[in-house]
Amino acid sequence: MYQFTDRFGKAKMTKVLLEEDRQKMDVAESSFRDIMKSQYVSADIESSVEYMDKPIPLQNFYDGQGVFVTGATDFIGKLLIEKLLRECPGIIYNYLLTRTKKGKSMFQRTKELIEDSLFHTLREKQPTFQNRIVTIGGDSSLPKLGISKIDKATLICEVSIVFNVAATVKFNETIKLATAINVQSGSDKINKSKEMSKLKISYLSFVYLHCQDLSMKEFSFIHVSTAHANFLQNPIEEKFYDPPIDDDRSINLTNSMNKRLLDIFIITILPHCTLLGIWSNSYLYTKSVAENIIKKHVGSIPIGIFRSGIGCLR
Repeated sequence: MYQFTDRFGKAKMTKVLLEEDRQKMDVAESSFRDIMKSQYVSADIESSVEYMDKPIPLQNFYDGQGVFVTGATDFIGKLLIEKLLRECPGIIYNYLLTRTKKGKSMFQRTKELIEDSLFHTLREKQPTFQNRIVTIGGDSSLPKLGISKIDKATLICEVSIVFNVAATVKFNETIKLATAINVQSGSDKINKSKEMSKLKISYLSFVYLHCQDLSMKEFSFIHVSTAHANFLQNPIEEKFYDPPIDDDRSINLTNSMNKRLLDIFIITILPHCTLLGIWSNSYLYTKSVAENIIKKHVGSIPIGIFRSGIGCLR
């Protein structure tokens, strides 16, 4: 306790406090000089640079793996392929499911993909990156993807990670074709992935995903959906929602009718209670149904969903 001689004790108190502050400043300056002498800052910078040169856990996850991507020639698919090739050089091969379209063969379409301006930076850093791309002939609208026996055997033996990006994004697509591509093919790809002996499991951080009782994990089968498939929910949370119809029932219904009969069924027979119900288009309807397929396989394989927003091109 301080003893003061002036009337209010303020003068002596101020003097004591100033002296204490000066002593604290001296200690702080002395500590700073000691730090500079030890070159602590320089050592920290060096360790940071050294750390930057080391592969991150995600790159280690992909090192030595074979990746199968459907929908690689579409907007999101292109971004995914470029990112994987540029950031994960340890990937052995990227197998791309490609179909003949508008008179162009699957190999011509793969060549156009490689020559896209999106891959300019990648070409400068890795001039031979195309050697890690393998074209797999197939079509998501066909039963079992229309893949040959040889290509199927290759995928089963070599692939450990699957990205299901393929989808028909036409809002006015017929319900029969939309179901075949967005629903049926998803089921076919999951069944095919179950045959892959190398399907990888890891528990590291990955992209924005959601699944039941899974957090901060990497999955070997990634289904690319859309946040708008659950537009009825507000807010849209990272969980599964009930589909407008069970996926098996949807597939059986569309397969039991030809395109013309199914269109008539939707437009005339069910005018007040259509197959689409309150869903504004076949794209959102089938993408919502497809998420239920993923839900059914949680636990049987390391599987997850990536819900993207709407992609735009300039």
